[in-house]
Amino acid sequence: SPGPDQLMEREDIQRLLRTAFRKLAAREQKILYLYYFEELRLAEIAVLFDLTEARICQLHAIILLKLKTLINEYSNGRRK
Repeated sequence: SPGPDQLMEREDIQRLLRTAFRKLAAREQKILYLYYFEELRLAEIAVLFDLTEARICQLHAIILLKLKTLINEYSNGRRK
């Protein structure tokens, strides 16, 4: 079982992720939600947004980079 330090680190990561996720645009949030929580394929998400699968793939990559940047900013204390 994980120790107290590991649990605190996990909670910190989850908090950073939630904070960064809330800073994404609604469409960006929805794409990530559909992909990771509803487990829809990119092609299925593309139909919902009336876009091509390739475009959803591009958006997905861009959103992940944006999310990573936000998490790094928050973890380095640049944003409050």
